[in-house]
Amino acid sequence: MSLERREPAAYITPELPEPFIRVVDLARLRVGMTRAEVLELFPDPQQVRTTRADTEFWAYAFAELQFRNGRLENWFNIR
Repeated sequence: MSLERREPAAYITPELPEPFIRVVDLARLRVGMTRAEVLELFPDPQQVRTTRADTEFWAYAFAELQFRNGRLENWFNIR
């Protein structure tokens, strides 16, 4: 009886869709962060809109972030 040598199956790490990864990263946000700090976590917002001279909203596929006077004030998960 001969034994065949078999290679172990390669471990495959599934790629998670981008919005899932970013929702997990939302836990890293803190009120008062600067725009630059937020851009390190979430580069390239899909849309930036200003509602008043001091208020700005950054839209992503997974969330919308609200800034007032250049600091993160609030964020909303988009599901």
